Parts: sequence; C-alpha cells; structure tokens
Amino acid sequence: MTGESLVLKAPDSGSITIANEALARVMFDGREYAATAFEQLQAAVTARAKAEAEANRGSFFTQFTGTAGLGFSMQETTSSSRGLTADVNLSRANLDEEGEAAHDETGIIFNQSYTRFVSHGGPDQGENSFSRDLSHAMRIHGKWLVFGVAAMDHAPAEGLDLLQLHAGGLCYTAWNHDGNRLELKGGIDFSTRSFVDPKFNVNQMGGIVEVDYSKTFDGGLMLKSNYRLDRAISHPEVVDGKGGFSLDAPVTGFLALRVSFNHRYMNAVPHGDKRNSFEASAGLDITLGSGNTSSTKGNRGTAKAKKK
Repeated sequence: MTGESLVLKAPDSGSITIANEALARVMFDGREYAATAFEQLQAAVTARAKAEAEANRGSFFTQFTGTAGLGFSMQETTSSSRGLTADVNLSRANLDEEGEAAHDETGIIFNQSYTRFVSHGGPDQGENSFSRDLSHAMRIHGKWLVFGVAAMDHAPAEGLDLLQLHAGGLCYTAWNHDGNRLELKGGIDFSTRSFVDPKFNVNQMGGIVEVDYSKTFDGGLMLKSNYRLDRAISHPEVVDGKGGFSLDAPVTGFLALRVSFNHRYMNAVPHGDKRNSFEASAGLDITLGSGNTSSTKGNRGTAKAKKK
C-alpha cells in the first residue's frame, strides 16, 4: 500500500486507476470524500454493494430470467422421428453480500415435443414426449455449493414411459471467469424407470456425476453443455447417461437462433430397443424477463475500491 493511487475495480468492466494527486475530491452517494480518506470511501462502497446484494435477493419467486423456444427436431433411436419442440428455460441467481458470486441459484427447464415416428417395421405414429428439470444450489463455502435436482422424462420413442429422478450432493465451481463457467457435481440419487414393457421397470438408488459448461463469445454467441451420468448401486447393471450442447446466436436484442444436439444412453432397456438415442434440433429463442443484470450467470460483481 503505497498511497500513490486509487483503484476502482468492477469485475464486469475492468478497473480505473486514479493518482491521488489528481483527486481534489471524490463524490459517492451524494457525499464528498477527501482523496486521503480511502478507508472511509472503501467502507461506503462495500456497504452499498452489500445493500444491493440484499435488494437483489428478493423473494424466491421473483427475478427469474431465461428463454422460451420453438423449433424442429430429428431423432434417431429405436424409432426415427421428426417433429416440433417447445421449451422454457428459466434461472435465477442471488449474489452474496460481497456482490461477487452466486449465493444460491435456481433453474427450471421444461421441454415438450410432438413427433411423428416410425418404429422400424411398424406403423407411422404421433406421440408427445416431455422432460422437466428443477434444480437448486446454495453456496456453502468459496467455490462449493450443495445442490438438489428433481427430473422427469417421458420418451415413448425410446420405449421409456416415465423416468423420475431425485438427487442431491455437492457442486464445485472449477471456473467462472471471462464468460467461461465450469461446474462439477457429484451426489446420490433415487430414481424410478417405467418402460412401455413393464417387465423392465426398476426402482434404484445410485451415484450421480454431472458436468456443466458454458461460454459466452464476443458478439453474444453462447455455448452451453451438460452431461449427467447415473450409475445404480442397488442394480449395478443399470447405467443412464443424458446430456448435450446448444449454441445460441443473437439475432436481435431479444431473439436468438439456436441449434442443439442431445444424447441419451440407457444400458438396461427392453429387448429390441436401442441403448443410444440421438436428437438434433434447431429453432428460435425469445428472451424472458429482465431480472437483474447482476443476477445472471458468468462474471458477477459490484464496484470495489482498492488501494495499492
């Protein structure tokens, strides 16, 4: 601490360095501070950041942001299918009292599709399928969070009547900088799998691992990737995997073009059904809600004063 300069840092906007001799006065929140009163100014900035973080927190059901999309999909599994898809993706992140990282995060994903599929050697049929995901994570220390997930899937083209999963565990934020975010999750789960052929139905308890990665490029192009692997403990022969990636390219301020690819693996399936399912889709996303700019994933922060 040389006392020669004042540095104002905002993680989303870089930093500003001002030499002390250039400071006749500093105005903050309608109050004047002398250039030498650095500690007093720093305390005022920190207090403002804490107050803003508390205000951002709000109630659980407020300030969700996300997208709603409509598109066309092609799927190849035991059956080949083509159809329309609709989805809603919502998320909400609260800042901690320092205004730098998420205190807790909630995600809601809803996907619905109507497809015409042909079972190989069978008649052309129309079918609805859906998936729903609800997740919540709370920061406990530094980069560590605890999380809970509830998910449901109905995919008759894959022979899956209903899969219900409830899981919880620990999440580690390995990277969250410059538009890059990488999270690693591990925990335990309980799931029920019901097939069109009930002889293969099973209730199981197992371990779950999940990887989430997102990157925002210059120009607003966004890459999102996720994969979840579930290995049963009660039924060691049962392994499930689900995930994929998507690219969103902004068209206007609220409209984006999206392409995505998804994969599902189930090793314990009825005889005649394939273990792997692949789906490609393309469509448009519309931005929902304005939320709070400091509540979005990625770089988060409120201005800091720092002396060096």
